[in-house]
Amino acid sequence: MTTTRKFICLENAFDLSAGSAARICKYAENYLAAYPALVALANCQSMNAAHHQTVLLLATYGWMPTVPKSMVDVLFAERVRAMQSLDEAMTFIDDLSSGLINNSWVGSSKVLHFLKPELFPIWDSRVAKAIGLSGNSHCMSSKPRYMDYVWEMNRSPKNTIEATSEIAERVETAFGYKPTPLRCLELDLFCKPKIAER
Repeated sequence: MTTTRKFICLENAFDLSAGSAARICKYAENYLAAYPALVALANCQSMNAAHHQTVLLLATYGWMPTVPKSMVDVLFAERVRAMQSLDEAMTFIDDLSSGLINNSWVGSSKVLHFLKPELFPIWDSRVAKAIGLSGNSHCMSSKPRYMDYVWEMNRSPKNTIEATSEIAERVETAFGYKPTPLRCLELDLFCKPKIAER
């Protein structure tokens, strides 16, 4: 099909000079660094197709709206996966000078949760509001508040298989996986109507 109508003209839109390339590499350093990981994920052959597609879509969505601008330089995944106690988890968090991604405790809680769902609950504004906190950025970016949340969730008498069995069984029936008791508690908070803010 041949068309002579142009809606977008890119003729003079690009600056492909060395200065432009340096500026792009400096400005988008983490954005560009993350790209090969997504390409590798897209080409991974070790997962079944449906699971692979879901993982790729979620990873891509997560990459686009809030591109990581800062990430800790230390490798932590193996250390987190090997943790056996709440004390180890608390020491790990306490030793961090900032969140793992974009200095965010919300983002960090998600990464830590995926690595060790038995110890790290997800922290976000809906959960904060469900427990009577404001859910504003000051509240959400507080390391001590996140540490309190991790401690209290793990120490809750409801953090048991028996107490969370109904939620776990319903999730397993509907989605094919059984969440940890800690995840069930967090899901319960996440889905609760907001209670009065403290």
